[in-house]
Amino acid sequence: VQAMDFLAQNNRRVDGVKKLGKEIKATDKDVVVIGGGDTGSDCIGTSIRHGAKSVSNFEIMPMATTDRPQDQPWPFWPMRLRTSSSHKEGAERFFIISTKEFIGDKDGNLKGLVTAEVEWIKEPGKRPVLKEVEGTEKEWKCELALLALGFTGSEMTIAEQLGLEADSRTNIKASVNDYMTNVPGVFIAGELGGMGLIKNAIEQGRQATASVCQLLKKPHDNALDIVIIGAGPAGLCATLAATEANLKYATAEQEELGGTVAHFPRRKLVMTHPAHLPNDGKKGIKQEQKQHHINNTREHEKRTRNQKKKRENQHPDEPTPNP
Repeated sequence: VQAMDFLAQNNRRVDGVKKLGKEIKATDKDVVVIGGGDTGSDCIGTSIRHGAKSVSNFEIMPMATTDRPQDQPWPFWPMRLRTSSSHKEGAERFFIISTKEFIGDKDGNLKGLVTAEVEWIKEPGKRPVLKEVEGTEKEWKCELALLALGFTGSEMTIAEQLGLEADSRTNIKASVNDYMTNVPGVFIAGELGGMGLIKNAIEQGRQATASVCQLLKKPHDNALDIVIIGAGPAGLCATLAATEANLKYATAEQEELGGTVAHFPRRKLVMTHPAHLPNDGKKGIKQEQKQHHINNTREHEKRTRNQKKKRENQHPDEPTPNP
């Protein structure tokens, strides 16, 4: 089960939502959380609160030290060992371990999994290579496996249809100057270019829209100046910037307003540095929990719609679909 499906459903359950679809609960189950980051920690805490029989946490990387590693000096983010309150509640943590196989019963229900220990082979100037340690296979009882594997790259469906170039991690390649891809007129912002902070996604959304404005200095007869796909932090910021620049635009989002952030736990801290939104009277967001961020997102979206309708009424001959 994907960690975000598990966590998002639990958030809706806590909020009193009745129609949850197929129920995902850890009650009375042996749970294995695969992935040792913040999302994995959230899965551990939630599973314990569900009343799981046992909770184990697998991490493919070696156990980090509590001090800053020598090869990660400031200002690089240090890969320190972090122990959350969820870890302290009873989960057992295992490092440099890889899941090789899931074992099901005759009805297709998960009953266990097979792991092996691994090691990372490092060579100067090259990416570390993962190698399995022979003779270390082990079978574990497991009735619920939660995949908290972190950011695994961009969704490639539209990228492949448009012929966009990507790197080995499926991050879309783009110019660092204007965020244009190898396809003229197609720009990216946010996690399409790789995992990053929300404040960076906001700034990229602003800059990508500014690049579109530069491109639009050339006359065109298209119904829209810009189509924004995705209403996460980058997409929302691009929408606000498009409104500020009086562009004709449409914004599309296949899930909830807020993108991936909408699935985070309600009190999760999602921003710790100032970020300034276009077309916003505030001086800047300094620190936000997830729920406050989503509420602000909805407020900005509503104001953007109203501004767009007002502009359409002033220029009724311009075809401008709603975002």
